Amino acid sequence: NYISIMSEYMADNAEKAGLIKILEIKGYPEIVRRPLYFIKLREKELSELKKDFWEYIKKNKKNQ
Repeated sequence: NYISIMSEYMADNAEKAGLIKILEIKGYPEIVRRPLYFIKLREKELSELKKDFWEYIKKNKKNQ
């Protein structure tokens, strides 16, 4: 699995280390009580379903 969900603490540390970039998603569901951080490996090829999901996340990030 090349798309993952991680905690805010881990995501912040990974971003500070230059390993990932955090994107906020527009219309993030109110029912979710804590932030979710989706990550993927740059060099790994995704299945078509995962590509579609990843593109949806990128198109709907808050800071566009």
